[in-house]
Amino acid sequence: MKDLLSLDRIALNVHIHSKQHAFEEIGRLVCHRRGPKPDEIASRLAKREARRSTAQGYGIALPHAQVKGLSKPVAAFLRTQEPLAFDAPDGIAVDQVCALLVPKPATSEHFDLLTQLGLMFSDRRFRLALAACTEPLGVWQLFEQWPYGPADLLAPAPAPA
Repeated sequence: MKDLLSLDRIALNVHIHSKQHAFEEIGRLVCHRRGPKPDEIASRLAKREARRSTAQGYGIALPHAQVKGLSKPVAAFLRTQEPLAFDAPDGIAVDQVCALLVPKPATSEHFDLLTQLGLMFSDRRFRLALAACTEPLGVWQLFEQWPYGPADLLAPAPAPA
């Protein structure tokens, strides 16, 4: 996960009113002067989302898309002020969105990154540590420390009853 997410691509407590608005904000966070434009990024994410929801459950979505003009994979993370309807398998509205954008065409390495993100967000301790972050730096540090950070930052998870 190192170098995938940078501080300038993390936004917390953002007022977002729809999936499309979330994709537009991701485009704004990711765009560079010479790279793909925000509307192109939003469009690619929306097209992918139209095929099947990228909501993972637990209030998390992992939208992803192949984008022409990217030189390397990048991620952006949003935490919304209000949860969004995202057609999640568990029915829980989404308030944490981690987008993965990869160069087109995608490679097996890119699919491995998506798998790693899925594993991160499947880890209960990671999700709890992420929810406790109040600043972008804390979010970035969790991503940088994966897979070791969540277990080190929180007390051991209680045993199931």
